[in-house]
Amino acid sequence: MRKILIISTNRFDYEGITSVIFNYYRRLDLNKFKIDFVTPLIIRNELINEVEQNGGKIYQIERTYKKLRSYYNK
Repeated sequence: MRKILIISTNRFDYEGITSVIFNYYRRLDLNKFKIDFVTPLIIRNELINEVEQNGGKIYQIERTYKKLRSYYNK
């Protein structure tokens, strides 16, 4: 099983970027991939439940306006 970590600097809500991410996520063979997410604090419960039911985790971080690379240092 391959592991994938998807980092989004936008909140997980029903909006453009999250919709694109979940369109791809829902089409992957989740028996072959374990997918976790990193995202700022605001997350819809429906999305959390979907990811957890498929064996993934969502890691919530505080929103920062620094460059993306600064997330790796935490």
